[in-house]
Amino acid sequence: MILFDLFKKRTSIESNQLDKQKKREIISRMHMKLINSFCPREREIWEGAIENTYKLDFNGTKLIEERAIVSRNLLLQLLKKEGKIRKKFEEEKRIFEEGQIKKGLQLFEGKWIKNEEIPKLKAIKIDLDNNFQNISPSDFERLIANLFTAMGYETKVTKQTRDFGIDVIAKKQGKTIAIQCKKYREGNPVGNRDIQRILGAMQLKSVKATHSILITTSHFTVQAEEQAKECAVELWNKEILHTLIKKYLMQIE
Repeated sequence: MILFDLFKKRTSIESNQLDKQKKREIISRMHMKLINSFCPREREIWEGAIENTYKLDFNGTKLIEERAIVSRNLLLQLLKKEGKIRKKFEEEKRIFEEGQIKKGLQLFEGKWIKNEEIPKLKAIKIDLDNNFQNISPSDFERLIANLFTAMGYETKVTKQTRDFGIDVIAKKQGKTIAIQCKKYREGNPVGNRDIQRILGAMQLKSVKATHSILITTSHFTVQAEEQAKECAVELWNKEILHTLIKKYLMQIE
C-alpha cells in the first residue's frame, strides 16, 4: 500500500506563477486525497500520533513532500509495531484457548465450563429466558432440586401422588426445608391458600420440616406476603429464582 504517492508527483507549476491562495488550494486538495486514502486505523494514527509531525507548509510544495515522506515512515513504523503487538496477543490467546480445550473445557457465557455441563447449562438458559414455560411441572421440580443440590443440600423430589403440597425436600446441617413449586405464568400470582397448605404439610411425620420455601415463576399476592411474614415460610418470586439459578447452576453471575 502506497499512502503518499500523491506527494511524489511534483507540480509543474512554478511558485512565482501562483499566488498564495492558489497554492493553498492545491496543497489542501492533495492533503484531502491523502487522508481519504487512509483506512480508519491509519486515519486514527495520522490524526493522533503524528499530528505534530506533519504540518502543511504553504510556502512551497517541495517542503510538503519532504515532510510527507517523513510522516509516511513514522506512520508505517507505528502500524508495524501495532501489528506485532496484535499478533503477539492473538498467539497468546490461541495458546490459552487450546490449553483450555485440552482440559475438556468450553467457553460458555464468557466462562470456561466442562464439556459435559454445556448441554445442561444451555437447556437451563433457554428455559430461563422463557421463564420455564417450556418445561413440565415435574421437570421444574427436578430443576429446583438440582438448584438446592448445587447450594449444598441433600435433596429429594417427592412422589406426585403423595406430596401433600410439598414437591422437594432439602436437608443440610440438621435443617430440613419443605419446598413447594408453583410454575405459574406472570400475572397469575400465588395466594395465601398455598401458604396455608405448605404450613400444614411441613408438620407431617414423613417430613418434619424446620423451614419451608414457596417458589414461583410469578409473584405473590399482598395477602400471601403479609401471611408469610408471620410464619416460617420463605417466599421466592421470579426475580429471586432467576438470580439463584444463574449463580448456582449457570455460574454466570
